[in-house]
Amino acid sequence: MAGTRLDAAGAAEVDDIVLEAPGLEGTVRVERVPEGAGRRGARGPAGIPRSASLDKALARAGMRTELAVVIDDARDTGGGPAAPRGTRGARGTTRGTRRRGKPPAMTVRVPAPPRGHEQVVMARDEHGIITWHFRKRGPAGASTRGGQKTRTYVIDRRTVAPGRTARGTKARGGVPGLSKIIEVLTFPIAEAVGQGARFAAREWDRKNHPPQVRSYGTKGELTALDDAGWKKLEAGPTLLFIHGTFSTTQGGFGRLPAANRDVLAKRYGGRVIAYDHPTIADDPVENARAFLEMAGDRALELDIVCHSRGGLVTRAIAERTGALRDRNPGVTVRNVILVGVPSSGTILASADHWNELVNRATTLFSLIPGPGVAEGLEIVFALVRSIAVRTANNLKGLEAMAPGSDFLASLNVETATPGMYRAIVSDYEPREPGLREWLDDEVRDTVFGRGEPNDMMVTIASMTGENGSSRFPVTGVTRFMPGDGVEHSQYFGQALTQQALLDGLPG
Repeated sequence: MAGTRLDAAGAAEVDDIVLEAPGLEGTVRVERVPEGAGRRGARGPAGIPRSASLDKALARAGMRTELAVVIDDARDTGGGPAAPRGTRGARGTTRGTRRRGKPPAMTVRVPAPPRGHEQVVMARDEHGIITWHFRKRGPAGASTRGGQKTRTYVIDRRTVAPGRTARGTKARGGVPGLSKIIEVLTFPIAEAVGQGARFAAREWDRKNHPPQVRSYGTKGELTALDDAGWKKLEAGPTLLFIHGTFSTTQGGFGRLPAANRDVLAKRYGGRVIAYDHPTIADDPVENARAFLEMAGDRALELDIVCHSRGGLVTRAIAERTGALRDRNPGVTVRNVILVGVPSSGTILASADHWNELVNRATTLFSLIPGPGVAEGLEIVFALVRSIAVRTANNLKGLEAMAPGSDFLASLNVETATPGMYRAIVSDYEPREPGLREWLDDEVRDTVFGRGEPNDMMVTIASMTGENGSSRFPVTGVTRFMPGDGVEHSQYFGQALTQQALLDGLPG
């Protein structure tokens, strides 16, 4: 369909949609999705490209695209002078380059959702970076136009650098000539009768991810443990995998090749298990308690591979401090490999940064394909929905990872027990220019601070540094360098990680 040009002020009105984008040129079109319209393959409304995993996760979450505002051939007419940039990173490297001043934000006014539904905006920029936007509370976020209730959303944007594209993006009509896409999504927040049951991420996580320990096969298959299966684990050392936030066993470790799994299975006599659990509802102590209750009074000797927040669950099992002290003495931990674990927390887990957390997770899941992506996105969308309806509270699984949390304070204490930890970490530097600019603007400067090495979600200092525990700092460290381009969700697909597992897991 023909579009409407943004006027000299960067504004356009298409039917009941009003867009204001100061300093931007382009053509605006609005694509509407009829009620009940299905999707085909990896395409969203009106053929807008979208990953199959993203489409699948949105459908599972009951999130429906009502309409999409598309700005074709988007061009910045000015974004302020270039600002100095170039902080010293690890090993004396310079991170980033000179960047333009940040352009003004866009605002979009759209019809409010129908009764019994809530609404969010998912914006994708020219580089494929996805950000979530929630309506402002009070008069600034809601109004009436022509007798129709409306919502207003504010969307930050960055200056588009000519010639830079994201993976899979096709330029349209010039340089940069790419599209900004603003999708308006709705989802039900109440049952059909009563209008009383508002969505809450905590209850959803517990319902959809109950604690379960299963046998973990060489092809990634998961099999329930019966009494004979548990009995087999007592015959010798057992290898245990524990996943992180927004993940499952298959999503967290699915990139491990079959050959690697086969070697480990033989070393451990087939005694390889995995622990799936809720990651945003319950804190790591509760996760650990649930595992120990399932283990019962059995004598288990464990080696553990854990990723991200799974490392905090692992440490709760291994160290048995506080409420877990003296519980299940027959369960002992011998070796642990901590992969991207926030032992001192990550600021993204603080409630003030949950919007940034869902932005990063959605973008990375969407740009970097792999096993379990749809399942991971579905967990992210649970948090998105809960933020939108203001029930994102008492999420102990996330709050435990916030720096200075009560959980971390109780975990990182002096103890007479010697360390048994090795760590795998990454100082991530994106290879794609668009992703690099976003990382520089939105992560290093505003979240982690300039020059602080991190894997996109956790700083290396949190993974390995001193934190009050006698088991830290970790000295046996396998490190990915910036040129390796390994971010938080990519560790297990790397040969260096696979070799480190073989070196550190004796069987």
